[in-house]
Amino acid sequence: MRLKDYNEREGKRVWLSEKEMQLLLSNTKPDSPEQDIALLLAGRCGLRRREITDITPTDIVTTDTGQTVRVWEGKGEKYREVPAPPELTQIVLGMGKDPDASLVDRDPSTIYSWVERARERCHAETGDKGWQFVGPHDLRRSWGVRLLESGVLPSVVME
Repeated sequence: MRLKDYNEREGKRVWLSEKEMQLLLSNTKPDSPEQDIALLLAGRCGLRRREITDITPTDIVTTDTGQTVRVWEGKGEKYREVPAPPELTQIVLGMGKDPDASLVDRDPSTIYSWVERARERCHAETGDKGWQFVGPHDLRRSWGVRLLESGVLPSVVME
C-alpha cells in the first residue's frame, strides 16, 4: 500500500497493490451481491460512486474486445466504456435483475459505508494502519495505476 498526504485536506491518498485490492474485495458482507458489484465497479472498472448507482444489466455488453461496462453519464456527463471483469458479469447474470433496474439500488453514500466496513475488516486482519485511509476513490485511483503499470497508454487511462 502506498500512502501520500493530501495537500488541501486531512487524510491520505491510497494506492492499493493487486494483493491488497483482492483482500478488500474479499472482505465484503457475505451474500451481498450489490456490495460485491459496487466494489468491483470501483476497484476493477474505476467507476465513481454516482456512476456505480447508475449501472444496469443492459450497461454490461459484449463487444469485440470482450465484456464491457458502458458508463452513459460519467463525470461531466461524458460517455465511456471500461472492460468488465469476469467475476462482475457472473454476479450480474446470477442476480436475475430487471434489465433496466440499477445493479446497486442504493444511495452513493452507502457505497462509502461498504468500503469503510471492508477496510476495517482488512485492518483487523492485517494490522496495517494504512487501511484507515482507504475510501471509494482510492479504488478508482488504484485501478488507474494498475492499468498504467500494465502498459496501457496514459491517454487511454485518462479517457
